[in-house]
Amino acid sequence: MRILLFTVLVLSFISCSTDIHNHEEKKLSSQLQNMFPDGVTYCDGDVADLRHLQDRALAIYFTSVNNPQSPEFESLLSDMAIKFDYRLSVVVVNSGPNTEEFRNEMSKYGNDFYMVTDKRSKTLTSKFKIVSTPSLLVFNGKGELIDEDGVDSLVNNYPRIPVGWK
Repeated sequence: MRILLFTVLVLSFISCSTDIHNHEEKKLSSQLQNMFPDGVTYCDGDVADLRHLQDRALAIYFTSVNNPQSPEFESLLSDMAIKFDYRLSVVVVNSGPNTEEFRNEMSKYGNDFYMVTDKRSKTLTSKFKIVSTPSLLVFNGKGELIDEDGVDSLVNNYPRIPVGWK
């Protein structure tokens, strides 16, 4: 009986350590690599692991610090991430010229939002053909674009999660 119990315990430990190891080596999807070839950062400037965005709904929010609607809309986005139990990741893209001021403004959200600034923001803006801010694109966990006009969807449905986002 002791040998059986010991064997079960050892096998359980091996299984748990294998799961942890597999998570650490989880390959990043090519779609995320293509979408963010230079990565994303947290608001404090630290580089974030793109694997944290994988298999989640993704909201890419294009804005700038001189956009008067941004603070209110960012609060809605933060609330929506909470309603999704953080299965919705928000990447905020700086569409304005001032990176440092943008980073300071975004810091109030801590690590709830990821951020893209500098040349990477210009690349994303042109890739997704963003012509005005604020703009919000929403992708499902499979990487499929599910909402090209996320600003209107979020504002018109708040506090409910827009139906197409589920």
